[in-house]
Amino acid sequence: MRAASTAPFERTPQRLARGRYLVVGLAGCESCHSQKDWKSHGAPNLPGMEMAGQEIPIDGLPGRIVASNVTPDEETGAGRWTDGEMSRAIREGIGHDGRTIFPMMPYSEYRDFPMRM
Repeated sequence: MRAASTAPFERTPQRLARGRYLVVGLAGCESCHSQKDWKSHGAPNLPGMEMAGQEIPIDGLPGRIVASNVTPDEETGAGRWTDGEMSRAIREGIGHDGRTIFPMMPYSEYRDFPMRM
């Protein structure tokens, strides 16, 4: 496991828009990391729970699958993660705490995403 970079990413309106496009659209991160209203047509995200994480129930697995809370909340989310830790989790499947992320998280698909645009 390589050490996560400590260099922060530059924060610009363009990078924020690109990130939103990737998270909400192309990569579909919201699909797993946001709780859904399964009783409503289209299973929209529960208001206020976007990217707040959830347990994903899958019968037959010997354990729990949890999509982490990746909101900027410092107590319950990813607010204390460095940009390098977040990038490493997304691209390499290594969590901020050094644990391997279950491969249901498609980090191998995201490995080549440009993170420093």
